[in-house]
Amino acid sequence: MDFANATVVGAACAHNGAAAAHTVRDGIGIFHVFAHPEGYGLIDGDQVSVRAIDRETFEMLDGLYVSHVGALPPAVRQRLAELGLLRQVEAEAPTAKPVPVRTVALLITQKCNFRCTYCYGDGGSYGGGGLMKKDTAFRTIDWLIGQSGDEPKLTVTFFGGEPLLNFKLLKEVVAYARSEGAKVGKTFGFTVTTNGSLLTDEVLAYFKENDVAPVVSMDGPKEINDAQRPDTKGKGTYEQIVPRVRKMLQIFPETSVRATLVGDTEPALVEQSLRDIGFKRVNISGASRSTFANGEGQQVDSFAKLF
Repeated sequence: MDFANATVVGAACAHNGAAAAHTVRDGIGIFHVFAHPEGYGLIDGDQVSVRAIDRETFEMLDGLYVSHVGALPPAVRQRLAELGLLRQVEAEAPTAKPVPVRTVALLITQKCNFRCTYCYGDGGSYGGGGLMKKDTAFRTIDWLIGQSGDEPKLTVTFFGGEPLLNFKLLKEVVAYARSEGAKVGKTFGFTVTTNGSLLTDEVLAYFKENDVAPVVSMDGPKEINDAQRPDTKGKGTYEQIVPRVRKMLQIFPETSVRATLVGDTEPALVEQSLRDIGFKRVNISGASRSTFANGEGQQVDSFAKLF
């Protein structure tokens, strides 16, 4: 089975350990299950291994989330033991204080309408593809609220791929997070990292009404941006993006932009061109290697020029 091309469709984990523990008990290891064109797979996070599983096992494990082994039906517990997923874990000490989680990033789509030359995520698909399920997104919000402790303000970042290709789920998550947070006295902030191509009037109006802060990815002047950030047909995207971005900056003047350096591009040239568009906050970083390109065609410079 070629696991490199797998699409992750579900995940489950349980972690019962703490550094200051004094006793041990049965626990469930960290794992993920996923579907594949040729079957189903299991990633064992503790053993850093991947193996094939049957459909029945996949359906049993998909979405499984429990706090302790005792809550499991005997058949499920037996199957976990057969898979080597039952662990002797350290129980949390009574005096241990959990570290609150304040932020999650949701890859609500593994699709993209751009084909950036330096993309480390295989065109946004990360070797797979598809859209996040609403159930997965909602369970993540539930988990974040449960892990946030006394933190009153939580943040959700929408990422991809191009997250606005799944604008419907983005809106559903915002509504759900606000509703569930209100029940326990917590507020949510939202950000979305976008290539700017889908910033329509409808999207911008929604962002303004719901306090969703955009972050834009652009690579500088037209000749550089078009060379490094073409669309799926290989055409430049600068002329498509700039009018949308300028309209966005009228509503969100503090929006930051992130640019990626490839080759011998001058950082000062990139920065000035983005400021000329209207960005006040410019972040520049070097391209990182793509796992999926096997290093081919990926020119990664040192940070000397950037500094």
